[in-house]
Formats: sequence, C-alpha cells, structure tokens
Amino acid sequence: MILFTEKELKEINEKILLYYEENGRSLPWRDQGDFYSVWLSEIMSQQTRMEVVVDYYLRFKEALPEIEDLAQVEEGRLLKLWEGLGYYNRARNLKKAAQVLVNSPGPLPSTYEDLMALPGIGPYTAAAILSMVYHKPYVALDGNLIRVFTRLLAYEGDVGTAQSKRDLEDFGLSIIGQDPSSFNQGLMDLASAICRPKGQALCGDCPLKDFCQAYKKDQVEDFPVKAKKKPRKVVHRSLFLLTKRGRLAFRKRPKKGLLAGQWEIPGLDQALTLEDAKRILLERDIFYEEIQEGPSYKHIFSHVEWRIQSYLVDLKDLPLVRDSAGEERYFSSREIQEEVAVPSAFSPLVDFWMEREEKNEGRL
Repeated sequence: MILFTEKELKEINEKILLYYEENGRSLPWRDQGDFYSVWLSEIMSQQTRMEVVVDYYLRFKEALPEIEDLAQVEEGRLLKLWEGLGYYNRARNLKKAAQVLVNSPGPLPSTYEDLMALPGIGPYTAAAILSMVYHKPYVALDGNLIRVFTRLLAYEGDVGTAQSKRDLEDFGLSIIGQDPSSFNQGLMDLASAICRPKGQALCGDCPLKDFCQAYKKDQVEDFPVKAKKKPRKVVHRSLFLLTKRGRLAFRKRPKKGLLAGQWEIPGLDQALTLEDAKRILLERDIFYEEIQEGPSYKHIFSHVEWRIQSYLVDLKDLPLVRDSAGEERYFSSREIQEEVAVPSAFSPLVDFWMEREEKNEGRL
C-alpha cells in the first residue's frame, strides 16, 4: 500500500500540523493537557458531538477536579453529572479506573499495556492519551481519522475488520512525524471541519486535496467502506407516567443489560391501546383519577430501536411498592432535577411531565 514517496509523506504531515496551528479548535482540555483532562475528554467524546462535550467537561471538572474526587464520588451524583451524555457505563468505568489509579502506587500509567488494563480504556483512548499527554508516536484511530485516511488512500477494505485497522494505523505511523499530539488533534479538527461525512465534505478547502486519491477520482463519498449493519431490533414499549401530588414514578432497571441499574419510567415491552392500558393498571390494583395518551416517539440505541407510546396517569393514591428490591420511587420536579439521572430515552416524557406540572402550578 505504498502510494506516496517519503517526500510526500513528510509534506502530508507538515500540512496537517500547519492546519492545526492555524485552525485548531480551542478546547479546555487542550489548554491543560494533563492525564485526567485528556482521559476525561476522550471518554466523554465517544459517541458524542464535541460542541456538547465542552459544557459537560467543564461542569464535571468543576464538581470533581481531581482523580481522587472521581474515585470517591457517590454513583448517583456521578450519573447526574453524566446525565444526557448517554452510554452511562462510560461514567461507571471512569470511576472504577480512578479507584485503580488512586490505589496504585507510583506514577500514572504511561504505557499502552498499562492503560489498556484500566476499565473503559480501549485502543483508541490509550493511543490518544499516549500521544496527547506523553507525546508518544501512537495513532488515535477513531472514525474521524479513518475517514481521512481511507479517502487519502482510496482504501477499499471494510474498515470494520482488524486488517483494515492495522493498514490504516501503519499509514498513520508513516506520516505521524515528531509531534504526535498536534498530528492527532489536527486530523480530528480537519475531519470535523472539512473532511466531513454524508455529503458534507469541503474538499476545495482541504489542505490535503493534492494528495487525496478519492478526491482525484471524484469518489470522496465512497469512503470509508463499511459492511452493511444488521437492521436494529424494534421493541414496542408502553410507558406510564404515574403521577400523584406533584410526584412522578421511576423504577430502577435491572443491574445488567441495556441502561443497567438506571432510573426508568415504568412500563411494558408491548404496544398497548388506551383501553389495554386501563385494563392492565386495574389488574395491578393501580387506581387512577384520569388516564390519557401522552407523547409517542422513537428512541434509537446502537442495536435496538424503541417505539414508545406513553400514558399519563393521575393516580387516586400512591400505590405500594411492588418489587421486592424496593426500587420504585416517586420524585418531585426538584428532586428529579437535583438527584435523578434521567436517561435520554425517557427525557421527552420527563420534560413533558415537568412542563405540565409548571402549567398546573401557574393555574393555582
């Protein structure tokens, strides 16, 4: 896969570094550059847009400024700080890794093997930390770099395979140069601003266009090549907004599986009509003053799609907790805002209920 001369490889590196010097984004963790800041930012950035990450990062670092604070934080507070970012196991693994670091003698890990041994750290995050904190020659091969590299090379392999990742990492190492931190971050910014996906690439503005094989062939949108994903499983859910005296019911999900151990709006994995919903509530001795349809919407996870129909239920009385673990609770609006980390799958329903409560209070 030798497409470029040594001189051209050096020129590609120089153009990436120059682009970063002139156009690099101002991000708070870049100004700090320490282990905790880079590690936290990289975990937060997974599956999340950078413009969203900044506010979360600043709030998180203000609440937990040191790794020791992260190691000791109570899980409810941790998840509340993470609320809205999704993939909550990332936060749990951050805490687990922080506990390992705090309880381990000696300096923070600075080798690939030691970083990979920490909970929640995979090849990309390890490479990002090694390059950005320790300035070691590692290619932080995420979706952004994959997109740039496959277009530069017009690489036709399926990027989901181990061989493709090795090929692209080898290419990255051939152009990484003496400043791995600026190299990786420059490519991330270039991919975000110019070498964009889904028909949004601004090839005319790209400093690498003279080297880009896909651009020369007018095939930019053909890369990267990805095998077709299996269709998502569709699950129909009927959820109940059980409310009484300004409080809303939540229930803890099982400790394993999707959204493990988090608060959810209670419901069933089946499509119910309004009449079905009334019948099921009465069968479970949940007596109501009024029931009506609430919002319906889709929520997409990586492999599952929930199709949600909700029902707003004004209860006559607060029912007794029915599960043996006692994990069902009723929260006020204030308690939800301060204590409950609401997964994004349920945010539309919670927002709907809280807006309704505000209107009801305004009429009093």
